[in-house]
Amino acid sequence: MSEENGQAAGEPLAALLAGGEAGHPALIVPDSGEVLTYTQVAARVEALAQRLAGLGVRRGDRVVLALPNGPDVVLLLLAVTALGAAAAPLNPAYTATEYQFFLTDIAPRLMLIPASGAAAATAAATHSGYAVRL
Repeated sequence: MSEENGQAAGEPLAALLAGGEAGHPALIVPDSGEVLTYTQVAARVEALAQRLAGLGVRRGDRVVLALPNGPDVVLLLLAVTALGAAAAPLNPAYTATEYQFFLTDIAPRLMLIPASGAAAATAAATHSGYAVRL
C-alpha cells in the first residue's frame, strides 16, 4: 500500500479528515474568506451523511447534486462518498430536457436541488417520477 502525506492509499474518508490537524484549515471559501478546519469539515460531513442516510441513501446508490458551486457542494460530495454512494454533480443551469436525460441515465436514489430557482430540475424530477420535497 502506497502512502502520500502520511495517509495510506484507500484510507476511509473519515480517517483522512481525522488525520488532519484539528485546528488547521481544511477548506477555504475564496468568495467569502470562510475557513473550515478539519474538525469542522469532519463534523459537517458526518451530519450531512446522517441526513442522507435518513433519506435512504446507502452504499452503491447514486445521488444527483444539481446545486451551484460552493462549499455546500464540496461537503455534500464528501458526505455522499462517506456513505459509499456515488455523487453525480449536474449543472444547475441545465434545461428540464437535459435533466430528464441524466435522471433516466443515472437513476439516482436522491436528487438534491436548491430550495429556490430550480424550476427545470423540479420539472424534470416530477416528469421522471421522482418525489419532490422542498
